[in-house]
Amino acid sequence: MNQTAGAKSELVVGPLFGEKIRITSLVWTCLAIGGVSIMVVGAGENSGNSLFGDMLALLGMLAGTCLLVLSRNARNRHDALTYSTAMTIVAGAVLLPAAAVAEGTLMPLPVASDWPHVALMTALPGIGHVLTNYSVAYVKLHVVSNVHLLQPVLTAVVAWLVVDEPLVAAQIIGMGVTVAALFPLAREEQLRLRR
Repeated sequence: MNQTAGAKSELVVGPLFGEKIRITSLVWTCLAIGGVSIMVVGAGENSGNSLFGDMLALLGMLAGTCLLVLSRNARNRHDALTYSTAMTIVAGAVLLPAAAVAEGTLMPLPVASDWPHVALMTALPGIGHVLTNYSVAYVKLHVVSNVHLLQPVLTAVVAWLVVDEPLVAAQIIGMGVTVAALFPLAREEQLRLRR
């Protein structure tokens, strides 16, 4: 559910930024969101579903939508690296105390052998955020938001490859629906840019 965050921004970007969104784009977007929903619901016991987790996912979706819209506005005044660095500092300042409250402690702190993993977990998403923040200044926001729908597909594939997390049939079907719906969206945008 939280991965549909970007796609929800499609409902916002038209009125705010004057982006014209075609009906076919909305249909394909809804189909892609449906594919992600099939993945999430179809995962069943594999994903450790809980009501609390679903509520956090819903909040994450809303926060992600707000972030994309705010990022477009911020990129009018700041370059991508400056904006991303500021957002990382703010996110750390907000989430570190929240993590301490949720867990009751911040202990144990990482030991020396943990730091390469911490650096990797920081660098990879960090690069993704910088690239997203760079793109929102040049690409229609609804296009950027639809790219985010690939995230749960890629996450499931990487989890399957790296940590042997099983994929059930419903997840594979949902992944197929998502990718199949995003392909025409990408093609539509490619043709629009050629005109």
